[in-house]
Formats: sequence, C-alpha cells, structure tokens
Amino acid sequence: MVSNAKLKRIAGPGAALAAVILLATACAQIEPMEYTEIHEIQPGPGLLSGKDGAFVLYGD
Repeated sequence: MVSNAKLKRIAGPGAALAAVILLATACAQIEPMEYTEIHEIQPGPGLLSGKDGAFVLYGD
C-alpha cells in the first residue's frame, strides 16, 4: 500500500502537469464566430421551433 505522503509527492506534480496541458490545449482550435445583435433572433431551429425555424403547434 502506498503511503499518504508518497501519494501526495507523486500526485502533486502530475496534477500540475495535467492542468498545464489542459490549459495549453483548451483554446487551440479557436475560430471567429459570426456576430449577431442581442435583440435579433438567429435563423434556424430553436428550443420550441421546427426545422424551418417557425413555432410548430401541431405537426403535418
């Protein structure tokens, strides 16, 4: 069985290395997005809308 002190000595640098790798690779694939105003509704389906972007109360 591994002692608590030995586990802390091994896990500390490992956790720091994992955090550095995560931070370095988290934003590696950033692409600019299309900006839309806050008060404009974006085209396309939403939470309660169908495929055409309109609210569908009763399906076809």
